[in-house]
Amino acid sequence: AAQVKQAAARSKVGAAAAVLIDPQTGQILARAQWPDYDPAGDTWKALRMKGDPQFMGIYGAWSDKTGIHGVFQAGSVFKILSATVAVREGLAKSTFAPDGGQGSAPAACPATSTPTFDCSQRDGGRASFTLPGWATPIHDHGDAGSAGGKLDLVSAITHSSNIWFGQLALALGPLPYRSLREAGVEFGNPGLLTEVESPWTGLGSPGSRRLALTGFGQGAGSWSPVQAARLLGVIASGGFYRRCAPDMQLEDPCTSVPILPDGADVSAILAGMQGVMQRGTGASLAKKYPVPGVRVYGKTGTADAPGTEDEAAYGIRKGQQGLAPHSWFVAIAEPSSAPACGDAQPDDPAGRYVLAAVVPHGGYGAAAAGPLVMGMVRSMQSLGYLPDGTKDGKQTP
Repeated sequence: AAQVKQAAARSKVGAAAAVLIDPQTGQILARAQWPDYDPAGDTWKALRMKGDPQFMGIYGAWSDKTGIHGVFQAGSVFKILSATVAVREGLAKSTFAPDGGQGSAPAACPATSTPTFDCSQRDGGRASFTLPGWATPIHDHGDAGSAGGKLDLVSAITHSSNIWFGQLALALGPLPYRSLREAGVEFGNPGLLTEVESPWTGLGSPGSRRLALTGFGQGAGSWSPVQAARLLGVIASGGFYRRCAPDMQLEDPCTSVPILPDGADVSAILAGMQGVMQRGTGASLAKKYPVPGVRVYGKTGTADAPGTEDEAAYGIRKGQQGLAPHSWFVAIAEPSSAPACGDAQPDDPAGRYVLAAVVPHGGYGAAAAGPLVMGMVRSMQSLGYLPDGTKDGKQTP
């Protein structure tokens, strides 16, 4: 909670939220946001009764943090959902390289994975993609801007390529996204769930620019931190989407829905997220906030979004442009002794944890939400949830 409060100070609106989930059970192990109120106290009751805007706005009332409140444009962290759809639809097929020349044993993480899309178009010097009839192209930025040519799923996640994931969404069409949501995976906000086509709602029709936007976290690509963590739980737990009751009582049953077919291979998604931390947009976080003994699969998200009506309490006008983007970071943390990119281990239910954080209008994903999540991982080490690879003042592999 202290780290969430510190992260909120980096935001124009002074807000942040983070969650830690056990993907094997779906239970929320920790959840904090700022501003917040003591649920055991009485201060929040009067504010809720009168509908205080800063308490009841887009950042959510305290009693419903796991519901539809607190929904934000997701940006690039939503690419993990699109990648999950690709695995679910059978488009992702991995190729494993020999393990560093040591015989014929395959490496733990796949070197490449289908599908492959051409990302060599350019618009104003930037990587771009467009189709006849579109008003403007979609573009890559920053790290992804230099990753031209043909990209596969692993490299597209590593370099966070908008135009690759836009092409993936066009290849999939809207129906697989809709099917995923009908299976119980939550994304979008109440307006998006109506599927009414307008500038701000709907997945987008086949071949549309809006559908391409949804593929990389604009358009219909929005969710709350808890919803993001649940989706990451599908990757971390062997394909199951688990949702516990909003009141977070331990005795209440949690639902568990199989999202991926038996034998589905998520190693390419994990390989891409590992690439993010090794040579992508999260590499600086891995260097600045080392966690010896722990492997972190990460994904940054930087989501441009105009002001909303609910943000008036923070001095933001509805439709206001030029705001700092929402800063997102999602991660799967596991002991580094576990096989890299390995399947979930049912006999080791405490091996992996899922973390997600958003700092509204906090800037780049690696600038605000990233340090928050890495700080959470380090706190988990200090509390014994994850191993500490430092012995006698020296880091062990």
